[in-house]
Amino acid sequence: MVGRSIVRPALAVVVVMTAAWAAFAQSYKVTAIPTLGGPTGQAFGINASGQVSGFSAVTSSSAHASIYANGKLTDLGTLGGEYSATVKGGQTLNYHAFVVTGGKLQDLNRLIPANSGWVLQEATGINDAGQIVGYGTFRKQLRGFLLTPTK
Repeated sequence: MVGRSIVRPALAVVVVMTAAWAAFAQSYKVTAIPTLGGPTGQAFGINASGQVSGFSAVTSSSAHASIYANGKLTDLGTLGGEYSATVKGGQTLNYHAFVVTGGKLQDLNRLIPANSGWVLQEATGINDAGQIVGYGTFRKQLRGFLLTPTK
């Protein structure tokens, strides 16, 4: 896999189409992204290489982060436990924001000081400079974050 992708847990995504973009797209072909064996899956983002990030159910009771590219769905696993998604039986799980680098999940919480007061829960975007945005809790209060590489 090339570059980095953000894999997002179950959260609705709103797409805003501009008039110029809508005029460009006259028709589309729909591709159903397969699952990892379970009943459901979701796609959350696509990078310039055409890799689609999301998650897929492995069974009816577990889901993993996944990347779809060149007609193949790749299981990226979890950071621990059964889910890389956010809800199990109506209960919110303890989940962490992560990026995919070299086909492996990397917990963003391991890249910030342990005593920062932050628990980064979801990464929602990354730019060419490597800055990552998302949300998490800071001293138990929900907040947005911007991570900027220091090295």
